[in-house]
Amino acid sequence: MLPWSFGRDLSGFDETVDDIETYDGPNAAHYYELCATCKECKRELLIRREHLQKRKDDARMTEQAKEKEVEQKTYEALENFILKGGTPNLGRLDSQFDIFCVDYFYRFYDPNPHGYMTRHIKFQDFDCQKGNEDEAHLEGRFWLNANVTCDLIPFKPPRQTSLKHFKTKTIDAKHTLVVQFLDDNHLTLRTSRDLVWMDKPQEETIPETFVFEGVRNDFGKHLQTWSKLFAQTRGILPQASG
Repeated sequence: MLPWSFGRDLSGFDETVDDIETYDGPNAAHYYELCATCKECKRELLIRREHLQKRKDDARMTEQAKEKEVEQKTYEALENFILKGGTPNLGRLDSQFDIFCVDYFYRFYDPNPHGYMTRHIKFQDFDCQKGNEDEAHLEGRFWLNANVTCDLIPFKPPRQTSLKHFKTKTIDAKHTLVVQFLDDNHLTLRTSRDLVWMDKPQEETIPETFVFEGVRNDFGKHLQTWSKLFAQTRGILPQASG
């Protein structure tokens, strides 16, 4: 059994491990041997449950911290607009933004290490428009989990940071994503519960709209650059003779 499969199974488990009924029958030695084994297994399961709970608590704290980080950028963007009467230009947006939402976390957290991969929206240059800055378009992919992922219709991004709601649609035109590009490294994304839940039955208490706070993550972009440089370097190095 895998560690992350214990959570719900132990929900009613008594946390005491030393309660053993006395038995002095003919198989007493075997009985107490089994009791000792059960105690050790129970203790191990409880330790693993505590580990899983700590991992969930740490993930929740990260979720909350990232939300606050982007909320602060929202306030700064509003302050800049009020005090300076304008907004800075946006740089290139062809990167990945990891997205965070406590409402989503509480409903979809999965302790399986492969079940809670980083949610993100990823933008990249639209091939047909490369080389023309005035008409530069981006295409994107929205990824929540293995069951909720979709491509976006290519769009022309805003040139300046803004609190205005910028709308784009999924490639099948069924869902709308509303984005605020706060600066080069932060965004706020809103989408309906119909997209978040996709084809699953919806809970009555879920919000109509989920608000995700996005933080830029250039690791994948840098990794591609490093890989290209490495390949080019290998291409110009003299080959070792056999």
